[in-house]
Amino acid sequence: MPRWKPDARQRLVVAALGLFAEQGYDETTVAQIAERAELTRSTFFRHFADKREILTAGQRALSRLQVAAELGVLAFRLGYTRWADPAHDEDPGELAALTRAAFDELRAAAAGLN
Repeated sequence: MPRWKPDARQRLVVAALGLFAEQGYDETTVAQIAERAELTRSTFFRHFADKREILTAGQRALSRLQVAAELGVLAFRLGYTRWADPAHDEDPGELAALTRAAFDELRAAAAGLN
């Protein structure tokens, strides 16, 4: 199996979160995380000191994704309201601002995985 692919840190976080959800934090080993990410244990330790550190990175990314999702829902509601009743357009810049904020949060969450 080829060991080098881009985005090793991101792949480790995604693999760890998946394994934690499937079998629990205590039952998940570093070796399992590395294997799921198609990396070696030494690559894991190049990016993270231990499982706690990868859990913290995953929690930060998930928190940012939640904020992005909430901003996206607000932007969608506002856009739908304007589509359903164009006369209800009180602040034309608000939709663009909410959409930009949602995408900024998504980019920040993705950057936090790298």
